[in-house]
Amino acid sequence: MVSIALCSDGVLHGTSAQSAAPEAAGGSTLPAVTVTADAPKPRVRPRANPVRRAGRGAPANDRAKLPAEATPTAARPGALPPTYAGGQVARGGQVGLLGNKDFMDTPFNITSYTAKKIEDQQAVTVADVVSNDPSVRFTGQAGGILDSFFIRGFPIGEGNVGEIAFNGVYGVAPNYRVFTDYVERIEIIKGPTALLYGMAPNSSVGGTINIVPKRAGDVDLTRVTTDYATSTQLGTHVDVSRRFGENREFGIRVNGSYHNGDTPLDNQTREAHVGSAAFDYRGEKFRASLDFIDQEEKFDAPTRPFLVATGVAVPTAPVGRRNARSPGNGPRFTTTRCWRAPNTMSLRA
Repeated sequence: MVSIALCSDGVLHGTSAQSAAPEAAGGSTLPAVTVTADAPKPRVRPRANPVRRAGRGAPANDRAKLPAEATPTAARPGALPPTYAGGQVARGGQVGLLGNKDFMDTPFNITSYTAKKIEDQQAVTVADVVSNDPSVRFTGQAGGILDSFFIRGFPIGEGNVGEIAFNGVYGVAPNYRVFTDYVERIEIIKGPTALLYGMAPNSSVGGTINIVPKRAGDVDLTRVTTDYATSTQLGTHVDVSRRFGENREFGIRVNGSYHNGDTPLDNQTREAHVGSAAFDYRGEKFRASLDFIDQEEKFDAPTRPFLVATGVAVPTAPVGRRNARSPGNGPRFTTTRCWRAPNTMSLRA
């Protein structure tokens, strides 16, 4: 409230001189006059976002309208770790007896390449993919019969002893070369891994390359692709995935490919066929899987590594397509002929 009073003492209080003139002329005392006015209301600043936050302070009916993704759901048992943006590298891997773990939760350096990386790179073998890792060095040669590596300076796959793990188990994957037709992810674990995977066949301490096989996905898939490589290497690949059952607990994934023709190297031809079938069951308390793999690769005039003796000068690098072998200077060589049936089972209480 604001009050303004006029008094008879000849002094002006809260008004102008014109208001005091009647008092001086009449000499009489004027009654006090009170003027009232409403106090100004405080200014309310408008909110930048007038939308009410649906949370603890929201009514029950508003909280019920929250989107379903706001409530986190538990990952399906056995599900692969999620991927980074782009989908080519995963955030974790299958760390032996520890199971699928995020790389931040394990005391190991892990790199996990996904099926999207294999597809984008058009990789034919595991060697094509692991060569992207700075800790891995491919020690084989183009057109050779064997894929071998060095991880942190220690050999992997030397001597045809099966040091590439298949679903965490040694001695199951093909010895000479592993094709990507039946591969979902390729994991590289650096450092000694005997505690996680057991002793490697060749006692390697540099690390482990683990193959995660393809499984039937939640969405049915039928894919047929063809490819061509110089000089006249033609090929076709078929990938079929289905799930069955009331809750789609039964799954089957079939892959097959065939390649034949001349390679980029002089005098060399290559023929390869790959077939695989993966069966799995996903129950609430029981999971099981069974894999069948058959592959064969034949080379005519395969290349061999050159070894330089002590004291001999290293020759200049030859032309990349040059092949020292000729079709009549060596037998037709079958590099891989294998049939595998690994199986895994797990039970949850």
